[in-house]
Amino acid sequence: MVDGLTRRIAAPPERAGTIPGVSFLNITRDGHVAHVLLDNPAKLNAMGTVFWTETAKTLQTLSEDPEVRVVVVRGAGRAFTAGLDIPDVMSKLPIDPAGGPPDGSRQAALHRMIREMQGAITVFERLPVLVIAAVHGYCLGAGVDLITACDIRLSAQMRSLASERPSSRWSPTWARCNVSLASSVPATRAS
Repeated sequence: MVDGLTRRIAAPPERAGTIPGVSFLNITRDGHVAHVLLDNPAKLNAMGTVFWTETAKTLQTLSEDPEVRVVVVRGAGRAFTAGLDIPDVMSKLPIDPAGGPPDGSRQAALHRMIREMQGAITVFERLPVLVIAAVHGYCLGAGVDLITACDIRLSAQMRSLASERPSSRWSPTWARCNVSLASSVPATRAS
């Protein structure tokens, strides 16, 4: 339970009162409001493997807490998030270093990784409470997917909001954006 105490996922040792490792999420509670802080300002809160592997499990505790009625998601420092931490995630991708086509085991591993990454976003959408994204600075790539999974998106001092552009097929981010917009804009105003 988070009950007024900070819970960190593998926090760096230089931060007092935290457990050793690499930090990303910082969850605190203030009454019925849970605050989820994307907490890696040195990398503009880029979403690395710790985010993708631990977010769903960590936020499950919020969905099971009857005292939590609102979740506010925000980024530490000067950005909400720079999106995917490409160097970190690329180093974990199950791809052939020689550039050959994926074999069955690599394809299966990549599929599992993508499903885990999508689960980290979907958990925000499925929380049984109101989820508010408090966006500031940059919100790029996977960050756009994250904020569209939230119920309400508020922004202040926005520098950039951008996502990948679909070429010949829809990406999960663009599909989620379109579904989110379709559910929040009445058809009479969508012309």
